[in-house]
Amino acid sequence: MIRHLLAIAAFMLGLTWAGSAAAQLTVQRSPTAINPALGQVIRGTSATTFSIATDGTVTRTSGNAIRLSSAPVTPITITVICQLDILCNLRQVRVTVTITGSSGVADISNLRISSPYGLLYYIAPASSGSTITFDAYPLGLNLGATFKLGMDVLVPASGPTGYGTYSYTVTAVLL
Repeated sequence: MIRHLLAIAAFMLGLTWAGSAAAQLTVQRSPTAINPALGQVIRGTSATTFSIATDGTVTRTSGNAIRLSSAPVTPITITVICQLDILCNLRQVRVTVTITGSSGVADISNLRISSPYGLLYYIAPASSGSTITFDAYPLGLNLGATFKLGMDVLVPASGPTGYGTYSYTVTAVLL
């Protein structure tokens, strides 16, 4: 009888451990609309890059297109949440942001992230580029961490008008 109880206890412990090994990290993006929206842009004769800072400030860094508004845009806020799982207290988190394409009138040419807030603290700072990867300290049980996403947007010369949709992925995994 004791053998059977020990076998059942070991099986249940194995199930609990297997569930913990598959900890759920969720990634949320806000706002979910087409953002950051540059607004109306008068196309130039050369390709133009607009740099969108993590605080929403927009600066033309090259080219001769003209953005009709000088107002900041709404930057993207990314939140990583670790669901109730003991591994959230123990394991570091690796976050990767990658450009995956675009549709419409503009392309992302570079990504950068803000200093984190909430409970997300870098182990190593992230640099800018087409792919950004950084490791962070454990998040804790059912807690989240947030950072803002900035980018360089390339508007082609004499291109079409309209809105662009910027495509990128954000993944988070426990190490």
